[in-house]
Amino acid sequence: MESIEIQKSLIPSLDADAIGGTINIRTTSALDRSGPFLSITGTASYNDHENEVSPKIGIDASRRLTDDFGISAGFSYYDRKFGNDNVEAEDWTDANGITYAEEIQTRDYQVTRTRIGGTLGLDWRVSDATTLFTKALYSSFGDEEFRSRVEYDFGDAEPVGGINGTSAFFNLGPDEELEIKRDIKDRTEVQDIFSIVFGGETISDLWTFNYEASFSHADEDEDDIFDTTDFARTFEEGELRITQGGLSSVSPAIWVGTPDLFLDASEYEFDGVEVVDGYTEDEEISARLDVSREFNLESGQLQLKAGGKVRFRDKRSFISTAIYDVFTGAGDFLLSDVNSTVEYNLNDILINPVPSASAVRGVLGNLNDFEVNVFDTEFERFANTWIVNEDIYASYVQARYVVGPATIIGGNRVDAVEDGATFEGSTVDEDTVFVEPIEFDRKFTDYFPSLNIRYEAREDIILRGAIYRSTFRPNIADIAPRFVVEQNDDDEREREFGNPDLAPYMAWNFDGGAEWYFTDNTVLQAGVFYKDITDPIYSIFLENATFNGIFADEATIPRNLDSAEVFGFEANYLQVLTMLPDPFDGFLVGANFTYVDSESELNGRKIPLTGTSENVFNIMLGYEKGPFSLRLTGVYRDEFLDEVSFDGETDRYIDEHFQLDLSAKYNYSDRFQLFLEWINITDEPFVALLRTPDFGDRAMQYEQYSWTLNGGFRFTY
Repeated sequence: MESIEIQKSLIPSLDADAIGGTINIRTTSALDRSGPFLSITGTASYNDHENEVSPKIGIDASRRLTDDFGISAGFSYYDRKFGNDNVEAEDWTDANGITYAEEIQTRDYQVTRTRIGGTLGLDWRVSDATTLFTKALYSSFGDEEFRSRVEYDFGDAEPVGGINGTSAFFNLGPDEELEIKRDIKDRTEVQDIFSIVFGGETISDLWTFNYEASFSHADEDEDDIFDTTDFARTFEEGELRITQGGLSSVSPAIWVGTPDLFLDASEYEFDGVEVVDGYTEDEEISARLDVSREFNLESGQLQLKAGGKVRFRDKRSFISTAIYDVFTGAGDFLLSDVNSTVEYNLNDILINPVPSASAVRGVLGNLNDFEVNVFDTEFERFANTWIVNEDIYASYVQARYVVGPATIIGGNRVDAVEDGATFEGSTVDEDTVFVEPIEFDRKFTDYFPSLNIRYEAREDIILRGAIYRSTFRPNIADIAPRFVVEQNDDDEREREFGNPDLAPYMAWNFDGGAEWYFTDNTVLQAGVFYKDITDPIYSIFLENATFNGIFADEATIPRNLDSAEVFGFEANYLQVLTMLPDPFDGFLVGANFTYVDSESELNGRKIPLTGTSENVFNIMLGYEKGPFSLRLTGVYRDEFLDEVSFDGETDRYIDEHFQLDLSAKYNYSDRFQLFLEWINITDEPFVALLRTPDFGDRAMQYEQYSWTLNGGFRFTY
């Protein structure tokens, strides 16, 4: 990577699929350097949560083989070990005057992510008029995850007392049950990405031709992995006393008053295992041509530019999951046969004992001792099979006029029906999976005008303004023709839909900004922006919903709302304090702030855009002098809406977050540098909240990651 370009407003020669701006990564060219280049970076990363050290290395090199032909290459390897402790609460309800969660989960994650990447670039100056290039990239990403989990299901129990908003006491009575599951998720997936691009530039007098063609292929493979293995125990009257605590905090907890049976691994019997064999692939072919012509006018300089682009994308998912839920071998398969423990910083007693991944693998090596659940297996197999094709044809014309200080640039539907339920007018005699192939065809044609103006009011003041129209297409998974419906014997239908009818975002954007460089080492920037968005996309939770003729008691569906508006302003300040006496003249300070007011309407109520914080700011204190470079940064963002419910009863918000990071560099010589990075110094957690009109804010998800320390060297030649 040579540099990064951030473009806040769009011009016609850029792809129009961005609402907030675009990021363009420019890669290295051997012809950009006069001599050979070599860079080696080595890093050791320590994660406090896992108490593990992870190695990382990167090598970049380039060389001109002749005056007009060069090669560049890169290699990287990163074996990262990290984890987190997690507690989640679901289905908040009220009974006996006490608000509590019908399900609480405690989770411990241990993750190893291995990344291997390589790049190769060839650059050839064919003549003074033509330059050609080829760039190839390969990346392999392996993710091995062990998740230990305990699920507390209070669905058939009610609290006998407690303090509302703080705690709920359960002492199982007649006809009350509480199920506890202990499981291990043993998941390994491998993602491979390959891309290659050919292109060049030819200049003929006042004409310039840029051309490019590319191909990319990505796939993800999960090969016969034992995804989740469950062991369960149902507690009945008098067998368990348990308390939910911290119910008004961001981190609910569990206390067990009768721990003997609860902690006895021999009390938990095998309940099921998911064996996953899945493959997803994504291919894309694209080509583009840009032609420009320069005109030197008496009043200024004019550039006319036109071009076109085609892009063909094909993404398909084939994931087969086999469900085994009966052990047919000798005796019983109990948690005590494979039990282990994990370190859980939120409270070890809430999660241990748990299954051991290696011990479970040993038992499951012979699946002949287990009976497959045909009904659940067929449902899972068809529910995750789909194909999406996306073809894009685009063209543009653009004029750039410079006069004085001013620049102007103008799948499948799948129903799982239980025994005794009614499906399409008939009663089903046994658990059955109904599969109906579904095909959709959508087309969109639109235009995206833009006008960009840059004006140098003074030598140290730059003014900018832009008006442009842009779009953002739905995610592939959201438009995939997936219609997954689960129906129990009470005829209650819970489903997950893809929505091929989704229209893309469309937005008119207005931006204005000013930059003041009032000293050589200082900049003060300010800007305002407004976006008028049509067809914003939300994932909406619905009850008693009918979608494409399919009824469901509960449904989450990605849908377009009519419109949304976004208004905001931003400010940025950076200054080197050179006016201070030596050695304090190396200090530098920086701060930026963004305010965003977004609004859409759903079911008669105002809601913000999902993923949009109202206030975001960064502050920085640094020192840069001689061989030393230091940065202490604080990053803050407000809460934001993550998932929205149609009736406003169960909106999900991600809580506010403030994080401190520290980085230091020491240049031992012009070629050798040492560096240190301390990330998330104060161990800030990730928090998701359920916002309800009846119960207020309630915890949904709380995760602790602890801090990470990276140290290493960089050598350049």
